[in-house]
Amino acid sequence: MLAFAHNVPLSMCTPAPRASPLSEPLQGKMILAPLTRGGNLPFRRLCVDYGMEVSFGEMVYARNLLKEAQRGRNGPEQARLRRAPNEQFFGVQIATNDIEEGLAAAKIVAESGADFIDLNCGCPIYEATRRNLGSALLRNPERLASLVEGLAGGSSLPVSVKVRLAAMGGEVNINEVAGALYEAGAAALTIHGRTASDRYTKAADWAVIACVVDDCRARGGGNPNPNPNPDPDPDPDPDPDPDPDPGPDPNPGPGPNPNPNPNPSH
Repeated sequence: MLAFAHNVPLSMCTPAPRASPLSEPLQGKMILAPLTRGGNLPFRRLCVDYGMEVSFGEMVYARNLLKEAQRGRNGPEQARLRRAPNEQFFGVQIATNDIEEGLAAAKIVAESGADFIDLNCGCPIYEATRRNLGSALLRNPERLASLVEGLAGGSSLPVSVKVRLAAMGGEVNINEVAGALYEAGAAALTIHGRTASDRYTKAADWAVIACVVDDCRARGGGNPNPNPNPDPDPDPDPDPDPDPDPGPDPNPGPGPNPNPNPNPSH
């Protein structure tokens, strides 16, 4: 598993004994993070001229992608699978909370010519979280790990995961999440250094990200220290205090909107 920060690579670690299939393609490269409404094909094509080596498409709702495929129509989700001819290494980011749905979408993504799949677990907008997608998945690391294990085990493409430090209103649990995702078989982890509640109102917490990356290096990528706060003089035998599960989304909302119009803040 590789650990790197949202937008600007912070550090990447290749775990042992399991090597990541994304180690060579991602490590040390200039990566353009997924940007809803911003990271469209013309923009990404332009970014290649300025040094971009790895790119992500805009977030795709897996359920809507499958609906478009069933209807035999080219809709907005399928358009987000398109890749510019000059994109060197291209990943498609999907939003799903169901293994079967995610694998069906992953098959379409693979057939479209993408190099890897990224699972969005960082989007804080209500359109995603009300359906238990995006950052809402961070509420239950064990369930998220089960989802990633199913996707990674059944997809022909490597699966990376995009996360924030915590779900909306939840305690910071990124260390627990990172360890669970490594054990589940995630090929890479992108960390956005804010909680879902922060959106973009606070500065990113680079200290917490650094702590996760250091744990990845020290422990081979798995089971990081559950205390996310770096301590210059750590207790040699710390007492773990894992974050409690904040429970289900208090506003689950109605069913999926067939025509989502997400806010660009992921």
